[in-house]
Amino acid sequence: MHPLRTEIAAIRRRARCLGFVQGASRFVAMASAGAIAWMVSDYVFRYQEQGIRALGLVAVAGVAVWAAFEHLVPLLAWRLSPVDVARVVDARVPALAHRAASALEFAELAAVSGTPGSFRGDAAATSGSRRLREAVVAEASLAMSDARLDTVLDYRPTLRAVATALAVLSAGAALFAGSPENARLALARFVNPTSDVPWPPRHRLAFDPAVDRLAQGDAFEIRVVERDGNLPDEVWMEYADAADAADAGASEPPSLDAAEARVAMQRVGDAMIARRENVRTSFWYRATGGDDTAMPWRKLEVVESPRLATCQIVVHAPEYTAWPPMASPRAIRALVGSRVGIDAEANRPLASAAVVLESGVRIPLAIDSSGRRVSLAADGVGGWTVDDSRSYQFELVARDGTRSRSSDERWELQPIVDLPPVVAIESPPAVVYATPQARIRLRVAASDDLALSRVSLVRRLVRGASPVVAEGEANADRAEQAFETFRATKPAAEPRDGEHPLARWPRDHRIGPVNAEWRLASLAPQAGDTIEYEAVAVDRGGRETRSPTQRILVVSPQEFLDRAIDQQAHIAEQLLRAIELARQSQRSLAALRVKVQQSGTLSDADADALRAVETEHRQVVRILVEPATGVAPLCEALLADLDANGVALPDSNRRVEQIRSEIRRLEREEFGPFDRAFADVWTALRASRPSAASLAAALAGAIARHDRIVDTLAALHEALAHWDNVRRVSREAAEIRRIEQGLLSRSIELARTTLGVRIDDLPADTRAELVQLVESQRDLRRRLDRIQSRMDKLLASVSTDDPHAAGILTDALDFLATNPIAGQLSTAADQIAANRLGQAAETQTTAVRLLGELLALLDNRPETDPERLAERLAAASKRLEELRREFGLVAPGVREAAGIDERAQRAAAAARLDPVAKALSRDLARLARETVRLDALQAGERIARSAAALDGIAAAVVERAAGVPATTKAIEADLAAAANLLAAAARRLESQRIREHLATIAEAAAGILRRQEMLLAESKGFEQFATSATADAWKNATADAIERQEALAVETGALAATAKVEAFGVALRTAADEMREAAGLLGAARTLGRAADLQRLAIGRLRQLVAATAPVEAPPDAPPPPPHDPDAEPAVPPPGAVHVVEELRLVRAMQAALNDRTAAFHALAGNAAPTEEARRQLAALAAEQQRLAELFRKLFVDVNNPAASDAPSDDQQRPTIPSDDAPSPIGP
Repeated sequence: MHPLRTEIAAIRRRARCLGFVQGASRFVAMASAGAIAWMVSDYVFRYQEQGIRALGLVAVAGVAVWAAFEHLVPLLAWRLSPVDVARVVDARVPALAHRAASALEFAELAAVSGTPGSFRGDAAATSGSRRLREAVVAEASLAMSDARLDTVLDYRPTLRAVATALAVLSAGAALFAGSPENARLALARFVNPTSDVPWPPRHRLAFDPAVDRLAQGDAFEIRVVERDGNLPDEVWMEYADAADAADAGASEPPSLDAAEARVAMQRVGDAMIARRENVRTSFWYRATGGDDTAMPWRKLEVVESPRLATCQIVVHAPEYTAWPPMASPRAIRALVGSRVGIDAEANRPLASAAVVLESGVRIPLAIDSSGRRVSLAADGVGGWTVDDSRSYQFELVARDGTRSRSSDERWELQPIVDLPPVVAIESPPAVVYATPQARIRLRVAASDDLALSRVSLVRRLVRGASPVVAEGEANADRAEQAFETFRATKPAAEPRDGEHPLARWPRDHRIGPVNAEWRLASLAPQAGDTIEYEAVAVDRGGRETRSPTQRILVVSPQEFLDRAIDQQAHIAEQLLRAIELARQSQRSLAALRVKVQQSGTLSDADADALRAVETEHRQVVRILVEPATGVAPLCEALLADLDANGVALPDSNRRVEQIRSEIRRLEREEFGPFDRAFADVWTALRASRPSAASLAAALAGAIARHDRIVDTLAALHEALAHWDNVRRVSREAAEIRRIEQGLLSRSIELARTTLGVRIDDLPADTRAELVQLVESQRDLRRRLDRIQSRMDKLLASVSTDDPHAAGILTDALDFLATNPIAGQLSTAADQIAANRLGQAAETQTTAVRLLGELLALLDNRPETDPERLAERLAAASKRLEELRREFGLVAPGVREAAGIDERAQRAAAAARLDPVAKALSRDLARLARETVRLDALQAGERIARSAAALDGIAAAVVERAAGVPATTKAIEADLAAAANLLAAAARRLESQRIREHLATIAEAAAGILRRQEMLLAESKGFEQFATSATADAWKNATADAIERQEALAVETGALAATAKVEAFGVALRTAADEMREAAGLLGAARTLGRAADLQRLAIGRLRQLVAATAPVEAPPDAPPPPPHDPDAEPAVPPPGAVHVVEELRLVRAMQAALNDRTAAFHALAGNAAPTEEARRQLAALAAEQQRLAELFRKLFVDVNNPAASDAPSDDQQRPTIPSDDAPSPIGP
């Protein structure tokens, strides 16, 4: 065969194969796709009718037949000749130039001729030139050998057909692999459409959980879920009565179509819910939905629910209430924290029982062997304690699994919270100023809904920015101190018989107001410190509440006096404001009275004026008596503050008390009647037929009442006028002193830079500043001169109207005369001008001091510095003795002149005596005012009385009054009594200073006592270590204790050195010696017991010292002190040193302790021969007894005159030894 023909035949065969593959693939794809599509449709739509399934099979078969005729049958009839293939090759291979078909025909001619490659016969004759045909065949063969014949056939349609068929088959395989069971079922239903093979249901409903048993009366609630998680949109719950099931007994399930009720279920999340309330009888139930319609019936059996037939509940209130256990109904009302006990009996045997609280807490109940009795012990482990739950229920489970009905066994629980107490400090205010020696009067109110346990005050001393910690304490929390103001002594109120303890809740147990007095000296504050304090209330349950923090700002007595004077100025301003308003109202009322007299009525404008008067009167009342801000309350608060701080302003106090009493009298007697009289005016004015007479009478009554108020206020104003003038002078003097203090500070600063430098060598700005200082000094001199001139004029105006103010001005002018402050100011100016700033500073310091003393005179201030007060008291006593001697020289002449018969001679003698008597009277009056400023009021009164009597004695002599000799004796008696009173005041001052000193000593000793007690406890711990410790271990263990014991001994000895009372010094020195000896004995284990004994002795002495300074209350049956008689003759102070009862307390305590030690020694030693140690102890006891005897002798023997004290006369009583049980005559 010719090669060209062979190539064309090969192409023809490949083309035929491709056609068959493509046709078969398309047939398979279409037939498979039809079958798969129908089976998927059958799966989705779940065809139940066999006819539809048969039609589907026929349709798929039709598709397959059509595909076979379309794609397979044409291939069987395909008859494509080689020449036709060659023509296709020529068309698809351009390189052949359409020569393949011609060459193939020429090749076939040659084959026919019998010689390949040659052309013979008729065919050749008709086919043209042989050589040309051969050339064409050769060229075509050559061209086909060079051409790419693989491009002749298009493989892409075949590949697409194959891919489609594979894709369809892969989809089918995937469906089969994904769900083989469904795939086999679909194939079976497809192959045999007449079979009854069903599809599995799409929805598989199930109960979660199923309910088979229910308590009678309970609600039936069932939950339906889809096992595959795909709930249908609608699910129905079907019910059938168990007693009426069709064709079956109550125990047999009904048929699937026997539902008596069909209820749509509600979707809740991923489940369906059905509910039937109050189920009384058994029934069958099932659920249907989606394609799940064959769920079998399930029976619900209704049985009697387990419940408690009897139940006894006992509530045990918290122990702090002290209430007995109380029976309670099932609706429990109890305090939070109460314990509940239960004893109950169930109607059926139980498998388990519990109390379930609203909070979810589950408390198991104990069940006895019968299963019927349940109990809960109130004091058992895991018991029931009432919390904040509001309800509870009994969860009962019978032995057959039946649960109790929640509605039957749920009960109300009313927990009552025992709230924390409420506490408040009613007084003093939140911030007050006080001196270090002040007595703070506290008023604390507290309440609790049950009962309070205690109320106390917590205080902290803050110095700078941190609390002050007691010496030796490392913990700042110890800076907080507390003392109780109330402690309950009775239990909380018990309930009445048969009454529930909470029947009257809350009980509102109130305490207060509790009044307590707190001495700031117990904290040893200093000026500038702050004391923070709160009231703390604790109830019986231990709950604590603190009031808001309040503060006391500690100031010096001088600063407190400055503040008191400022408060007095504020009181005066408020009073003057009230007086101005009252006078304005008085003028308005007078004008209205004239109007009524003239016209008989009042116009609308007059009524407005009447309303203005009423408003002004209310303002006056508010200014005078408004709580906390009115004049009267301010006066009362000022007087209370002065008294609490131990500061006296006698003159100011008298005026403030006068203002307070008068205003309170107006409040009681005048304000109310005026309001009623004013109401009568409005009644007369608003009458339907006003009467001029009634209106005039009512207005006259109101005016009369108002005039009384104005007159009283005017009198107060007149008394205040002179006081205000003196106060203005005082303010100007205070301003001069303030400026002089600033000039003094500047002089000291300049002195550092100008020292040793000539004035001409100073910088210009420094010289200019010196000039300014000089001018300022001279200006102060001029201002002081003006003040002195004003004081002279003021003295002349008040000498008759206000003798007290005149006395203050006289004292101030006398002070300026004897202390030339103006000269000091001028001298300082000259010294500054000469650049002698050091000398100028000393002169200015003196001027500042003298100005302060002048201010004290103008303000009539008492002396607050104890040292200075003692000096001034001594000076006053000395001056009084001088004046007594002068009067002793004058008195005989007075009595002699009074005895002259001739009037002319008496008058002449009286004229000679009068200048001397008046001068002496002025000196006595001045001394009286000075003693009042020194807080010796009784002495001042007697001296002032003597001065007044002496001032008029010359006139009495002229008139030959019968009482002149008696007057001279009375003056002598008053002056002698005043001398005794001044001496007593000096001793009281010394006693007060000693007591303050002892309080400081006791506070320091208390700190040492606490640390010594801790050290003793630590020493006791060494006893267990002593038996097994080596020498080095013992030394290391006790080194710190020895060091601290030695430090305590040093500190106690230093404290003893500061003691001004010998008994306290002896006690502290003895304690220090014992501590020092104990420190030496702690180093060895064999002497540890002796060291502990010495520590106990030191602790005992410190306790005696602290106890001796503690206040002692008088026993309840002690007789009250006799009333004070101001006219009684004052007692003559005893001579010798000043002692206080605290000394005797300490000596007595030390003697009692010594007696106990002596008795203990005798009991231990007996009558045996004394050992060396016993002799040492006896010597120590004897030495201490000797010291105590000496102390006791000094308490009751005048050391300056021991012989007189040892042998008292018959009319001289020995002093009574006070006891701790009796109140001290000089205070606790």
